[in-house]
Formats: sequence, C-alpha cells, structure tokens
Amino acid sequence: MMAILVGDISMTTYTHHISGRLRTRYAQLKNNPALARNVTSALKRIDGVLAVEASTITGSLLIHYDAGKTGSDALLDTLYKSKRQLGLSQGTVPVAPAGASVSIGQSLADQAFGMVVEKLIERSAYALLAALI
Repeated sequence: MMAILVGDISMTTYTHHISGRLRTRYAQLKNNPALARNVTSALKRIDGVLAVEASTITGSLLIHYDAGKTGSDALLDTLYKSKRQLGLSQGTVPVAPAGASVSIGQSLADQAFGMVVEKLIERSAYALLAALI
C-alpha cells in the first residue's frame, strides 16, 4: 500500500493507491453530480481504466485499472495535467508525480483528451439547459 500527499492551494488532497485501485479527492466534486458524471465518463475512456466511481458526498474518485496496461503514476499524471479541462482545478496548483516525464506525443494526446472533455461538459450543459426549459 502506498499513499501520496499532494499540495493544493485550497486544501491538501489525499490520494490512496493499491495496485489496480487508485483513490483521490477533489473538493469540486462535492455536491456536483454533473461534474462527477463528466469526470467519470472522461476517465473511463483512458486505456486500461476498468471502472471509475465518483462520490459527490466525499468528493472522491475511485479508479479501478488494469495494472498490466497502465499504472498509478500514469493515471495521476493524466489527472494532474487534465485538472483544468475536467473542472477540478479551481484554486489548485497541478503537481506532477515524481519522476514523470512528458513526450510530445503524450502532450498532444493530453490536449486532445482535454478537448474531448470540454465538448462533453459543453454538451452536458446544453442537455441540462434543454431539460430545464
């Protein structure tokens, strides 16, 4: 079992990891089911991610993944780089995991992932607005 403490301007985010299972917390998920659905949907699209559960009560994300396809460092790296696009960056400073390196291909993939997430959030907002009208 491994625990990682990540610095955050507004609070400290605690992340817990056991091979194949990663938990992290974001205050922005609390009482925000729309954001939780969008983040869950986006993370499920990552190769190797088997399931994602978001709790709007605790603000936690529980990510089950295939340790043969991806690892906790890669998932944390993706989360930290995508916090803004996912809507998880309010008042936070992204901190990459120790030893993380970024290639140009990975950077482009991250940008594409961010664009997809932004479109998902945009479409969800339009759908919610249409349902309210």
